[in-house]
Parts: sequence; structure tokens; C-alpha cells
Amino acid sequence: SSNEVDLATSSVADFICLENAHDQFNSSLERRKEQMARMEAEQEKENQGPRSIAEIRRAKSQLSSTSDDNDEYVHGKQAICHPTSRAFLCSPQELNIICSWKTVGEHANDIIEGQHHLRQLAVRPQRKSKSSPLLIGAKYDPCVNHDFSTGPLHLDMVLSIRNRLVHAAVDFEFSLQSRQDITFVGPESFRKCIDGGEEVVFPMEAIIFESGMYNLQSVKL
Repeated sequence: SSNEVDLATSSVADFICLENAHDQFNSSLERRKEQMARMEAEQEKENQGPRSIAEIRRAKSQLSSTSDDNDEYVHGKQAICHPTSRAFLCSPQELNIICSWKTVGEHANDIIEGQHHLRQLAVRPQRKSKSSPLLIGAKYDPCVNHDFSTGPLHLDMVLSIRNRLVHAAVDFEFSLQSRQDITFVGPESFRKCIDGGEEVVFPMEAIIFESGMYNLQSVKL
């Protein structure tokens, strides 16, 4: 039943959040141990004898940079969250998504179900991203009725390219792959730099010569 599916999905989501919190807590703990080890090493040097001004400044600089990194990771630069608190179970900058799917097998009575677990997807990274920092979107009519005896179909499209990074610009090159079944009218290639959070929007036209189902994904970045 749908209630059983929802309960199973909720249990998996809870486990993923706990697993994510465990990984983040271990990372915070390891950084704290490294920081304490540096402080103990500096204390031992102080007990051995006087240090030069350059050594003192270097030690303070290392401790300060380590503390800033920990504050950004644990506090998120917005709200203070302890690594073991409920607020830290799921990172505000990452998503753990469960995609449940169902399809019909070879026979009508055969129902196949499954799940895909997508972990640690960055929502709005600040300056770096493991995946592509650019999001490509397209607006067009997904279903069109057209009489091809009168000529090809001219489908209007609007493409958008958005920088997911908040505080970092991205320099990219846009180009369209050549295809035999579809002709695109619009910018074929260009190079541009967009700041963090900005979006580029431009029109495009797809010319289709016969009926069918088409995948309009032809963009290369």
C-alpha cells in the first residue's frame, strides 16, 4: 500500500540523514584533534625556550585559519549548530534524495519497483562544487500537434544557464551539437563569464521535419 511505501521511504531517509551526520561529526572531531595536537606542539616549544617573533606570528596564523575553517563548517556562517545537534543531521547545503520508481514488466501483471539514492547533492555551494556549477534549463511546449504536410515544425524555446555558486564567478563556453534530425536556430557558440547566482537567458528555435519523439538535449559546456 501507499502507507507502507511512505513508511519504508521515510526509514531510508532517516538512515541517510543519520549516516550523513555521523560522517560530518567524524570530520569535525578529526579537525578538532588536529587543532589540539598543534596547540600542544606549540606549548611544548614555548616550554623549551624563547621563540622568535616570526615563529609566534606563524603559529597564531595557523591556529586562526584552522579555527575559521571549523567555524564555517560547523556554524555554516549563518547559524551555530553543534555537530551532535538535530539541526546538524542534514546539512543545509546538501540534499539526500530518494527516487522511488515503478514500471510494468513484460506482462501487465508484472510490476517492478525500485529506488535510487542520491547522496550529498550540493544545493547552493559557496565557492566550490564537486559537480558542475552550471544549471541548464529549457522552456518549450513538450507536446505539439502539427501537420507536416504544410512544412516543418518551428518550435520556440528559451534556454537558461545559471551559476549555482553563490560567491564565485564561472567562465564557460557554450556550443550546440550538430544533428541531422533537428535544426537549431540561435547562438551556436559563445564564451561568457557569469557571477555567482546570476543567470543567462536567450531564445532558441528548433526546426523539426517529421513527427516523433525527440530529445532536445544538444548543449555542450
